[in-house]
Order: sequence, then structure tokens, then C-alpha cells
Amino acid sequence: MHLRERHGLYSFHLVSSIPAERQRPICYQASTAIKAIRADSASSLKANELLRLWHIRLGHLNHADTLALLQLPGSLLGKDSNSELCKVCVESKQRRRFIRKPVPRTTRPFELIHSDLCGPITPPSHSGKRYFILYIDDYSRTAFAYFLHTKTANEIVSVFQEFLSRIEAMLPDVKFSRFRCDNARGEYDNSLMRGILRVSGISFEPSPPYSQHKNGVSEHMIRTIATKARSMLLDSQLELEFWAEAVSTAAYLHTRSPSRTLDGKTPYEMLWQKKPSLDHLRRFGCAAYRLIPKDQRSGKFASRSRECIMIGYVHSSTTIWKLWDRSRKSLVQASDVTFDESTVLGITQAIEASAARKYAEIFSSCVSDDPISDVSLEDINGDISYELVPVLTSSSSTSSSAGVLPVATGHESRATISTPPLPASEVSAAVRRQSLRRSLRNRIANLILQATMAEATRVVHRPVNYEDALAHSESQYWRSAMRAEFTSLLENQTWEYVDCATVPSHKSVLGCQWVYKIKVNPDRSMRYKARLVIKGYQQVAGIDFDDTFAPVAKLVSFRLLIAIAAYYGWPLEQMDVITAFLNPPVTEELYMEPPEGVEWLGSVSAGSSDLALTGKVCRLRKALYGLKQAPRLWYHDIHSFLLSEDMIQSDSDTNLYYSPNSKLLILLYVDDILLTGPSLPIIDRMKNHLRNRYRMSDLGAAKKYIGIEIERQKHCVVFH
Repeated sequence: MHLRERHGLYSFHLVSSIPAERQRPICYQASTAIKAIRADSASSLKANELLRLWHIRLGHLNHADTLALLQLPGSLLGKDSNSELCKVCVESKQRRRFIRKPVPRTTRPFELIHSDLCGPITPPSHSGKRYFILYIDDYSRTAFAYFLHTKTANEIVSVFQEFLSRIEAMLPDVKFSRFRCDNARGEYDNSLMRGILRVSGISFEPSPPYSQHKNGVSEHMIRTIATKARSMLLDSQLELEFWAEAVSTAAYLHTRSPSRTLDGKTPYEMLWQKKPSLDHLRRFGCAAYRLIPKDQRSGKFASRSRECIMIGYVHSSTTIWKLWDRSRKSLVQASDVTFDESTVLGITQAIEASAARKYAEIFSSCVSDDPISDVSLEDINGDISYELVPVLTSSSSTSSSAGVLPVATGHESRATISTPPLPASEVSAAVRRQSLRRSLRNRIANLILQATMAEATRVVHRPVNYEDALAHSESQYWRSAMRAEFTSLLENQTWEYVDCATVPSHKSVLGCQWVYKIKVNPDRSMRYKARLVIKGYQQVAGIDFDDTFAPVAKLVSFRLLIAIAAYYGWPLEQMDVITAFLNPPVTEELYMEPPEGVEWLGSVSAGSSDLALTGKVCRLRKALYGLKQAPRLWYHDIHSFLLSEDMIQSDSDTNLYYSPNSKLLILLYVDDILLTGPSLPIIDRMKNHLRNRYRMSDLGAAKKYIGIEIERQKHCVVFH
């Protein structure tokens, strides 16, 4: 090494062990501190400080490479120089360590049970299941598969109880000791599951959060079962809806397959102390001919068997198989079966003939004897619109004044001309042309609507939370929207403040949040809207709510109402209920956290800003958006009100009401109300009654309902 001083810096050339013909001098420059350290070789403190400084300069390079780069001998450094902790290195470089230690195996069956859940799986199985859960015996590695619609705690606990009962029936002397699973708090780690385990005397061993490798037996078993099931589905060419049958069969076959973990033995042999029988195993998805019982045959010379598909086995039986009956589309169990394992009846091959017949029926149904359907509509220029007109019936098949229907475009009215029926060869072509034109118009209309909405809202970013709304460039509008919503809640006496200590122990305090939305009016102007929504997903069934279903208006009822108004020339009016879900009282005892911003929002009401909210929660008096039972409470409330106004509920649609005296018709779609009747005074009378009961917005003549724009013309109603 050769040193040379220049301008207070030392440059030195290092010669590596590379052969001379390939050597290139590498020049490093260090500060004069190196010279001082070399002069005083006993100064290990300075060397450690220098090493740490260059460690930082070099982007926290590791200790060994930093020494090699600076060419500092290790003898200059203290013994503990490498043990000094760099906090930045820990925060930026720390990785998960897998400590692999031999785990002692259990000594008896079901001493330890492993479990894990897989899903959601698309598409659902034939029975509507989307998940499967495995229970694995650590001793024998026997896997038991169960299938679920959801992964809620109630369903998982029910399946676990079924598993325990099954094992206790199979092995009465067995005793469960430990249950190991992942840290899924909604599925395993809940009060129901812990209660079952505690009553059964089973210790609960959940793995730490984000440590799936701690539940490695279950993870590995799910991969093994899923791989085997996938292979069988691909080989059988069955539809993916048969995944549950494939998983069940895979678990059945795994129990009868040797395992390296068991030193070449099968889980069946470890559990039952005997080798399994393999004579009954058949190819998954192969052709299976089931004997039809004598009582089910159609005649003396009818077929004695029905072609099915083999899709599994029945528990531990060796003489019963699960079959899929293609003709009846059902799962059957049979013992008198003849198999053809050389033939795979993939569903895609099996339904070709039936699909062809089905398509033929669909296309033949397009041909109608109605002369109107034979008319080929011309392309419409300008605005694209859709119309709904009353259908008039006539006993005469010829055109008459009563049989002429008004058809409106975006600009003019035309009378429909009845033409003589086309020949059969031309009818299908006319129907195809008409379908193509209607499909094209639908696509164009959707594109125009999307472009309009994008143009109206493209410059405005919708806040995702409360903090985002306050920092928004349009924060003044969002603040005004929140004030309006909070004022409505206070005026409606939606809640009262109570001490946290008064909340019963079995009741939870639900959270809430602000939700923001930009609404586009029919005139393309924008309206900023803020809604306080309670976190209903935190509610517990049976404690915080019971029934939740609430009906909405059918689209056919909306069409009927429009058709009647168009035919009789009745006025069509619309009203909107302001904060509809806040009107009905809550029947359950519910508590909610104070909303964000209540400190400055409270100033909109006298005395609200002086509330000491520390240690306070909101006890709900009225329903809030987000409550699971809120739609049902609102529906029952307005239903009772309309019945008190002598309105009669329709038998065909629970959201359609009519008055036999005034002939007034009312259609409800949550908080949107559509009214029509013989005259405006009749409608205005009902409007006044609604305003006396609820806070309403009178929108006047209906222009937009359930996302459909309505344009009233002289003799018809046009939809956009």
C-alpha cells in the first residue's frame, strides 16, 4: 500500500490478489483522522467512532464490509465494536427469523388438533358453500373437511361442535386436549369458541398475529388437499362448482395415502391400527351407471340404469359412492354401480345437446305474433331516450284507434304503424337487427351517462374520512354539509349523552364515521352531502338487532305507475324524506361514540358546545344510517303512517299504496316517494300530511327517480 498526501487528504493504492494482468489500482480517500488513528494504535475508542461514522456515511453498510473498505485492521478496534447496536439498522433491516426446533410429536390420537380456514372460493359450490375448514389430528395426520357458507363465528362454532360429536361417536374413549389455530379473531378467537373449548376441557393455542408458520401443519395440509382437489378437477373436466366434492374426496384419499411424516404409514393405519382397503377406489369424474330401483322404472323394457358421474365416497364405507345425476342435477348415493374409468364425463361435453336445445328455445321465443315486434325501429339521431307507454288490449287483431300506442323519441312523437306479419324466414333476421340496434343504443346511453357524470365530478375529489374533509380544497362546502347533517340530528333528538359507566357490561359502544358524497342534480349542478353513519358491522345479532329485512319498490311497479300517469294524463310528483332513517325510534338499547368534530359542530345548537364530552357516550333514541335494523324500522314507521291516512297496501308490491276514494297512488323506494293522482289538489293534500309528520323536500314534478331521468311530454313520459 502506497500513501500520498495532497491538500490535507491521503490517497492510498491497494493491490488485490487478482493476477497482475487483470489488476487495476483502486483509490480510496479517507480523512486525516485515519492517520491519527494509525499513529496511535492504542486508541480503540477513536477507531470505533470512526468506524461508526463511516458506517453511517456508507448508508449503514455492514461491519465487515466497512472494515474491508477502509482497510482498518481488526486489531485497532475494541473487542465489543461489532456488538454496538445501530437503531437505524434494526428498524430498516430487521427480518423475521424462523427458529426451527424439533417439536415433540403427540403420543395418542386427538391429543392436539390443528385447524385452518380456506376461502372465499369462487364460484360457490352446488350447495352455495364458499369456504372449507380442516381439522387435523396431529398424531395420525387425519384431515376432516367441512364446508361453510360464511366464516362467521356462529357457523364455525356449529361446525366445530359437529366435528367433536363425530369423533366422540367414532372413538368414545378419545379425549381432546389442545386446539391449535391461527389468530383469526372473528373466526376462532371469539367468546363462543372459547366457551366451547373451556366447557370441553380443551386448551386454546392460537398462533401469534402474522405468524402463519406457527400454524404450519394446517397450512401445509390445506396446500396438500387443495393441490390434490385441483388435479382431480382438471383430470375430470368438471365444472368448478364441484370443488367441494373434490376437496372432500381429496381428504378421503389423503387419509389412505402414505406419509413421510408417519414413516411411510397412512393416517388411516395410525388411527385404526390396520391397513386401509383400496379396492373400492375409482377415478374421480368417471362414468358411473347406477341401477334404477324397480319401482322407479318407467316400464318393463325401460332402461335399468342411469348414467351418472362418480364424485366421491361416503365416510368410511367401501360399498357406497357419491354420484352426480346429470339428468336430475342432484347428488345421490348408490351401492349398485358399474364404473367405466376409461370415460370421463366432463360437464362441458355432457351439456352440449341440452345447451343446443336451450339456445333453440331462447331464439324461437324471440319470434312473436305481436305485429309491433315485427317493426324494425330506425336509428334515432340526437338524444337517446327510452319510453314507457300503457299497453292497451283489444279483442281485435286488426289495428284500431284503441290499439295505437304513442312512441316518443327525444324530439318528436310518432304513431306506431301496424304492419302485416313477415314471413318466418324474415322474422328472425328482423329480430336480430332490432336486438343489435337496441343493444347499441343501450351501450351508447351508458357511455353518455358515464361521460356526463365524469365531467361533472372529475375536478372534485371526494374525501375518504374526516381528516381528509378538513384538509380538502373545498373544505368549506364539506364543513357546511356536516353542519347541516349534525343540525338535523340534534333537531331530531337522535341521541342523548350519558356516562360511560352507565353502559351495561354486555353492551358494546359502536363507532361512527362521516361519509361524504357528491350528488349531481338533473341540471348537472353538484351538491355536497355528508352523512353520519354508525358502524353497524360491530353489532351483534340477538343483542343489538333481530330482524333487518325491509322491502323496496319493484321496477315493474314503477313502470306501472308511469304508464297509468301517461295514459290518464295525471300529474307525477316526487318528494324526498330528509334523513329518513332518523325518524323511527330504536327499540333496542344501543350506544355510540360521539362523532368526530362534535367540539365545533356542537356550536350550531345552543348549549351544545358547553357539553363536557369526556367520559360520555351517545345513547341512541332514533335510528341512524348504518344500523342493520334501520331500513326495517323506517319501513314500518312510514307504513303505519300511510295506513293511518286511509291508504291501502298493494298485495303485489308492499311499497305500492293506493286510495280507493281519491285514486291516489304512492310508490316508496326507501326515502324517495313518487305520487300520482287525478289532480294536483289531491296530491298536495297528501304532501301536507307527509310534511306534518316528517321533514320533507318537495321536488315538484318528478324528474329523476331511482337513477332514471323522467321527462314529461304532452302524450307520453320519456325515460333518459
